[in-house]
Amino acid sequence: GERSNMVTVLRSILENNEAYHGLWLGFEPNAFDGEDLIYRSSADHDHTGRFIPHFYWEDGQVKQAYLMDYDDEELGAYYQLALHSGKAQILEPFSYEIGGKDVAMTTIAIPIKLDNRVVGVAGIDLSTEYLGEITSHLKVFENGFGRLMTEKGFMVYHPQSERIGAVGE
Repeated sequence: GERSNMVTVLRSILENNEAYHGLWLGFEPNAFDGEDLIYRSSADHDHTGRFIPHFYWEDGQVKQAYLMDYDDEELGAYYQLALHSGKAQILEPFSYEIGGKDVAMTTIAIPIKLDNRVVGVAGIDLSTEYLGEITSHLKVFENGFGRLMTEKGFMVYHPQSERIGAVGE
């Protein structure tokens, strides 16, 4: 069905982008295909049956799970912020252990809209280092530069590396 097709696409995107740590989709109740009831507590779904696939790299392989805590205001900020604002979000960086070392990660969350209504959120988890690599290549006009800040003003990337992690301009 539609879910397995989407799952195949997501897995393939992640397999071809080793720079991404994870990739996920979260849909509001019955917003994806109206079939949440059928999928309740089945493989790769939680008790709600909502379409909330989460793919991530582990030990050189792409693994599948489902989103957790998405309904929680704080723990689910990765989903809630974009859902309620209807705007793309760069989340405050968090530390994640990969291969025995702590990596600073962030999530880019993008609302999925249908008829001007937010029905879900798509997300990519990336290391702030990788975001920095992308952003450092941005040239704004002739002598400008790219910088990346979260909504709370946390500096994720700045060409002057000592400013990364600072709050403000």
